[in-house]
Amino acid sequence: MTTFQKIIKYLAIALAIFLTVSIISGIVGFVSSVFGFVRRNDEGKIDYTKEFDGIKKLDINYKVGKLIIKRGSRFKVEASNVSRSFSAKEVNGTLFIDESSFFRKFLWINFGHSRNSVITVYLPEDFTAESIKIDNGVGDVYLEDASARRLSINGGAGSITGRGLTADKADIDGGVGSINLSDVYFSDTDLDSGVGDVNIDGIMKGKTEIDCGVGSVRININAAREDYVLKVDTGLGNIRVDGERLSKDYRDNRQADNMIVIDGGVGDVRINFNN
Repeated sequence: MTTFQKIIKYLAIALAIFLTVSIISGIVGFVSSVFGFVRRNDEGKIDYTKEFDGIKKLDINYKVGKLIIKRGSRFKVEASNVSRSFSAKEVNGTLFIDESSFFRKFLWINFGHSRNSVITVYLPEDFTAESIKIDNGVGDVYLEDASARRLSINGGAGSITGRGLTADKADIDGGVGSINLSDVYFSDTDLDSGVGDVNIDGIMKGKTEIDCGVGSVRININAAREDYVLKVDTGLGNIRVDGERLSKDYRDNRQADNMIVIDGGVGDVRINFNN
C-alpha cells in the first residue's frame, strides 16, 4: 500500500467514525425526546451472580459499561446494574455472556443499557481457556492474569487494559479506544491498532503482525534485538527501533526465530528491546 493510499485509508476511517458517532448521537437524541428511553435507562436494572463448571471457552459480547476478567477461587460471573436481558449460560463447554436487546439488531449501541453496569468474570487459578473472545462496544475491558490458547479482542470504541496475559495466538483489534497491555506472553500476535494508541510490554514470540492506524504504537519487548527479524513498511508516522529511525521498506537481512511485521500508519511507532 502506497503512502497516498494509506492517507486515504485512515482519513476514511476517521471520517466514518465521525459520521457514525454523529448519526448515532442524533438517533439517540430523537428517540429519547420522543419516547423518553434515556429517562428510563436505569429502570429495571438487576444484579446477577452464578457459578459455572466445565468451562473451556469464553465468548463475551459486551457493549456498554465495564468488563473485568480476573482470577478467583472458581468459575463465577458477577454482574451489577445490568439490564434484564443480560444472560450468562454454558453451552457445550463455552460460556456465553451477552446483553441482548431489540435495538442491538439495528444499532451499535444499546438503549436501556447503563454505562454504570459492571460484569466481572472470575477464572480459577489453574485455568487456561481454549479460547477467549471478547466483542466490546463502548465499554472498557480489564483483563488480569488470563491465559488462553487463543485470545481475540475487538475493542470497539472502549479501552482495553490488561496485565499478566498469556496466549498462544493473540488477535487484537483496537478500534477507537486505547490498548494498554503489560507483562504479556504472546506466541503469535495479530494487532490492528485502529484509531487509539497502543502500549504493550512483555514477551512476544513467533510472528507479530502490526497494522498501524491513526494512533501511536509503543512496544517494549523483554528480549534481545538479534532474536527478531523486522520487516517494516512505513506510513506517515515515524518508526523507531531502540531509538533508531527506520527507513521506508526496511528489512533485516538475516534469520531469527521471531519476526515482527509492521504496516505503518499515521501514528508513530516505537519498539524497544530490553535484554
